[in-house]
Amino acid sequence: KAAEERIRDILESSTDAFLHLDREWRVIYANHRFETMTGLNWGTLLGQSLWEVRPQLRGTPFEQHLRTAMETQQATSFEYFAPHTNKWSETHVYPTKQQGLALFGNDITERKRAEAALRESEARFRHFVDANLLGIVVHDVQELFLRPMTSSSRC
Repeated sequence: KAAEERIRDILESSTDAFLHLDREWRVIYANHRFETMTGLNWGTLLGQSLWEVRPQLRGTPFEQHLRTAMETQQATSFEYFAPHTNKWSETHVYPTKQQGLALFGNDITERKRAEAALRESEARFRHFVDANLLGIVVHDVQELFLRPMTSSSRC
């Protein structure tokens, strides 16, 4: 009982969302961060299948990663965009000795938005540089070829 309380205390103090599933995909435990991140109360989830709680995850890469980890009993990590919430998450999945899964996740939406903004800014900068370089090259070519022509036509 004391060991269980220590583990629960550690999981509750984590900044990662934590979800523990059994081999039948039923929710065994979720920490407060999971509740905050998903808006789901783990007390009402207890014993329910993940696929019943979040049917929109069926047929997605998220489901495939979990099923692969469950089947192979190999840890995995992945990033996933959830269209139903318009958010990105980074998830680390660890198989458990009881053939279930322990999931740790973070909301990385802001990071993904910042990365997209940076890529867009870089593309605009490259376009600007390319356009200016083209202008410089055109100017230099004109100077190289047109100046001799215009000066010879004055003669």
